[in-house]
Amino acid sequence: MIIPRAITVGPMRFDIKHVQALDRPPAYGRIDFHTGTIKIASHSIFEVRYSANDRRRAFWHETIHACLVDMGQPLHTHDEEFVEALAERLTQVCTTAEV
Repeated sequence: MIIPRAITVGPMRFDIKHVQALDRPPAYGRIDFHTGTIKIASHSIFEVRYSANDRRRAFWHETIHACLVDMGQPLHTHDEEFVEALAERLTQVCTTAEV
């Protein structure tokens, strides 16, 4: 699966930016609803390179947050364990799909 350059969820467009690392707090990915940006880190703050699968999972994780907000659920109410579990499964679906 190739991570796209941009996505649209409901009325909102998100540009996908690949960054070196995300800190404060450390993360694989981060969504910013004010700028319409999803950032995906390639490395940890300790300069450990994330795998392609880690980056795909981070993309899905942040996309799920975008979908839930679009569906009326405030960001601070999202269950991170649920979001991460769903992101793992979507990553699996995309990486194992047979065409």
